[in-house]
Amino acid sequence: MFVVIFKKLVPLSWPARGSVTQFSVLQHKSLIIGRSLTSSLESDDTQQRSFVVSYLVNSCGFSPETAVSASRKLNFQNPDRPDSVLALFRNYGLKETHISKLIRVIPALLLASPEKTLLPKLEFFLSIGASRADLAKILNLNPNLLVCSLENRIIPYFNFLKSVVLLNDGNIIQALKRSQRLFLLDVQKNIAPNVAVMREVGMPQSVISLLVSCHTPTVLLNSDRFNKVVREVINMGFSVKETKFIHAMTVFSGNSQLSREHKMNILQEWGWSEDEVQNAFRKYPIFMNASQAKIVTVMDFLVNKMGWPSSAVAKYPLVFNFSLEKRIVPRCSVITILLLKGLMKKHFTIGTILGFSEQQFLNEFVIKYQDDIPELLYVYQGRTDLQKLGYGSEDIHRIREL
Repeated sequence: MFVVIFKKLVPLSWPARGSVTQFSVLQHKSLIIGRSLTSSLESDDTQQRSFVVSYLVNSCGFSPETAVSASRKLNFQNPDRPDSVLALFRNYGLKETHISKLIRVIPALLLASPEKTLLPKLEFFLSIGASRADLAKILNLNPNLLVCSLENRIIPYFNFLKSVVLLNDGNIIQALKRSQRLFLLDVQKNIAPNVAVMREVGMPQSVISLLVSCHTPTVLLNSDRFNKVVREVINMGFSVKETKFIHAMTVFSGNSQLSREHKMNILQEWGWSEDEVQNAFRKYPIFMNASQAKIVTVMDFLVNKMGWPSSAVAKYPLVFNFSLEKRIVPRCSVITILLLKGLMKKHFTIGTILGFSEQQFLNEFVIKYQDDIPELLYVYQGRTDLQKLGYGSEDIHRIREL
């Protein structure tokens, strides 16, 4: 077979002596033409890749390295289609940072049809009440919504949430802004069984709606895991009719049993009794979502630096969900100055200090005393601290004795 094929290409007999030179010349010319053609093709490919890289850098805000990587997934020779895609996104209120992220995640979006593929989906979300700001958040979290089917995936899922889960349009928009997978999973396999479990245990529709719209990752657990979490929370004594049930579910779904036990052990090492830990969890379940490091840091500040007894913190465990830098330290610094100046007595709870709204705290503890201590607002805003005002560790230590 190989001989037959070869016959068609080259004569089997060696060329006569006089024709050897001519044969070599032809061979040489063929090699030159082949190399020239290969070089030309490589040059064209390099130029095209260079064009794509340049476009991604200049029009999409990519770094050169990211652009080179993304260019391997794209093939276009002029900017018409990509320009129309970017223009559509901008017209619908997406900022350059949002657009850049979308293209980084799914480079092929630049080659999608603006009219047939992208526009109908953007219009759909606006039609159910999403604002353009909502749209940016939804797509920032769920870029794959732009490549899944509107008719076969998005609309059926939307109709399920409306008719079976009984969410209104606003609830669905909130859920989309909280979950990366809501419209990407199989409705009957991933959502319907969990909704059935919620109804089976007697959870009211208002609580179901809250769980789906505001704590979406929990309701997207696989059905076996979801059912186990529900039973565990019921066994803890939480009522399915209260929102605390949902908060406890988020703790059980987001923290392993080992992690929860570690956190309980840390609190007991700080002096909490087992009853105090259990009562704190029943009162504010979500405090257990704080990391182990956060729990240690907050306890160290409130007990060792501020002088509050450990049992006082146990009565207001929500403190672990507050920002140490933005809320706990600034407010405690203000209270420290007021105590040292003798402008207030230590007759308040942690909940009073840290639980007040921003405006309540400002009115009650900052504005009220600004004539006596003009720099109090600067302390609260973090623009100065106790040390800069002349207070040392011995002054702060005195608070414990007040």
